[in-house]
Amino acid sequence: MRQWTEYYVTLSNQIGRDGKRRPLGQQMDNEHLDKFTDEQLRQLHDLYTEIQTANEEFTNKDEKS
Repeated sequence: MRQWTEYYVTLSNQIGRDGKRRPLGQQMDNEHLDKFTDEQLRQLHDLYTEIQTANEEFTNKDEKS
């Protein structure tokens, strides 16, 4: 429960109510990454790729407006 609470607080602070864009999430240390299975690492990489693509599309949309 403690980790979920920390996650909630971190995202709340990153999203904020001031409308400013901030990077979401945080760096994962090697200690945590070493505990992931190959499948989990692949999923994490896929998620990263999707986020990068969505961010590029969002940025391009803002530039056209």
